[in-house]
This record gives sequence, C-alpha cells and structure tokens, in this order.
Amino acid sequence: MKDNDVVSRFMAVYQTDPQLQEKFAEAEASYPGSLDIREAVVEELLLPLAEEAGFSFTVEDLRRYETDLYLEKHRDEEQDPDAPDDDTVFFLLDRGWTNDAAAQFNTEG
Repeated sequence: MKDNDVVSRFMAVYQTDPQLQEKFAEAEASYPGSLDIREAVVEELLLPLAEEAGFSFTVEDLRRYETDLYLEKHRDEEQDPDAPDDDTVFFLLDRGWTNDAAAQFNTEG
C-alpha cells in the first residue's frame, strides 16, 4: 500500500474520532512552544498514536500527504492562498510552515 494511502486512512479516522483527537490535544498541550517544534511533536506524539491505531507512517510520509492535499486544494490560482481551508487537519503545513515551504515539496511533474 502506498504511504499516502496509509496517511489518508489515518486522517479519515482521526477526523472522525474525538477520543483520538483529544489524546493528541492532551499530549500536545504538554509541549510548550509546540508550533516551533512541530516535526518533533508529530514524531513523538502523533506517529505513536497512529501506530497504536494500526497506521504506520513517517513524518516525511505525512509531509508528502499534506503537501499533495494542500496543492490539490489550492490548485485554482484565483483562490486566496491565505483563505481558511475547510475542516482539513494539517499537522505540519499550517503550523509554522508557509505556502512557499509547501510548494518546495511539490511532487508533481
């Protein structure tokens, strides 16, 4: 199975599971300044929660998934890049990363 598929499946579960969201929020609250150490927080908190739920992926897999999703959602050049996304959860891209940083990971042709 492709890594993006694993991340996508986990994100679908995460977005519909309030207990999983609460577990992450509680753990994240113990990391002061967590926006500055986003990647470490994801690696130390989110990935173990995902593993516990049966989904194994890396920070890079998550970054690639989020970048692909972000680029897909913002494909229309007329859309305001700073407009809020729907209810999409990003663990890396909207927490300290800029649109330019997301664009550098563009995996398309």
